Amino acid sequence: MVGTLTGLVPAARWGVQVDEPGLPAVLAGTVPTEGGYFRHRAVALADAVESLQTVTAPLRGRDVATLIHCCAPGLPVTPLLGAGPDRAGFDAVSVDADQLDRPSWDAVAGAVDAGHELYLGVVPTGTRPAPDDWPPGRWRDCSRWNSATPWPTASS
Repeated sequence: MVGTLTGLVPAARWGVQVDEPGLPAVLAGTVPTEGGYFRHRAVALADAVESLQTVTAPLRGRDVATLIHCCAPGLPVTPLLGAGPDRAGFDAVSVDADQLDRPSWDAVAGAVDAGHELYLGVVPTGTRPAPDDWPPGRWRDCSRWNSATPWPTASS
């Protein structure tokens, strides 16, 4: 498919995004069975990485960016990024800011320091922010890490 798309729009830079909202639960063994009384066994991180390599490996060397997105807490960022036998091979990671705890922020920061791209979800999903909270509070919090100038609110 990438070859077809590249042929149709040769000037475009294509990307493939893989959504894995349940990956942390799969790795932790907390995915409930159909009846809800039991849990599926945990999948080893090495096995998950190997499975994800089947998505990224065919795209290497084809000028196609690969991105993994997860909106759940506990995403193991480091083994998902970069090439190598113990890495899933993604170029970038997309996470929701509200789902990151201190260790997760450290992992994301390490990935960015290593040259990987970060797509940070800062707008809450499922609800619209109030007009007087635009941009949303989390966006303002994140932007302050990069700028001394606070974002204006609707009242300013």
